[in-house]
Amino acid sequence: MALEGECCFPRRCCIKPAVAQSPDVYAQQPWRKRSGYHRRSLPENAMYRFKTLTGACLWARRIDSQATEVAVRVGVLIRMIELARPQSVRIA
Repeated sequence: MALEGECCFPRRCCIKPAVAQSPDVYAQQPWRKRSGYHRRSLPENAMYRFKTLTGACLWARRIDSQATEVAVRVGVLIRMIELARPQSVRIA
C-alpha cells in the first residue's frame, strides 16, 4: 500500500516536467537573440502553418501551374489570417 504522495511504480513515472520558471530556460534566451535563432524560427513557423493548412506537396505538374497553385494557397492563408484578426475600434 502506497502512502499519500508516493507512487507504487518506479520513481521515473512520478517525475513531473519542469516548469518555465527554471533558470536554465531564461539563460538560453540571450543566446537565441545573439545567434538570430528567433528570426530564423519565424519563417520556419510560417512554412509549417502553410504546409499544415494546404498540404505538403503540389498537385500541378508544370512550373507555371505550380506557381499559380502556390499563389492561390498563399491567398487562402492570408485570407484566413485576416478573418482571425480581431477588429479594433477606437473608443474616445
